[in-house]
Amino acid sequence: MKNLLFVLLLPLLFACNKGDNPTVRYRVQCNGGCEVSYSMNGGLVTTESVSGSWNKSFRGNIGSQIYLTAMVTAPIGSASIEVKLNDEVFDSKATSISFELISISGIIPE
Repeated sequence: MKNLLFVLLLPLLFACNKGDNPTVRYRVQCNGGCEVSYSMNGGLVTTESVSGSWNKSFRGNIGSQIYLTAMVTAPIGSASIEVKLNDEVFDSKATSISFELISISGIIPE
């Protein structure tokens, strides 16, 4: 009887998590110098100069925009960017071409 009750209630536990705001993680790895631009929950775009590793995380609002770009500003260098939603990769890009812009954008799904 207890096992039957558990099996019947298990879907309700997962249904309660549907719609929770995910943790959004932006990651940039830059060899040389890079300009990184990003927004959180569709807000203002912020630009920073980066060298080495750069990370930003926040609680995303379902339906809001994801936006992350990077551009290598050094004559020789490379950059990679990655966006994760709840530790699952949403998208990733990389370049080793100076002044090439790489970007990830989208909408946080339900």
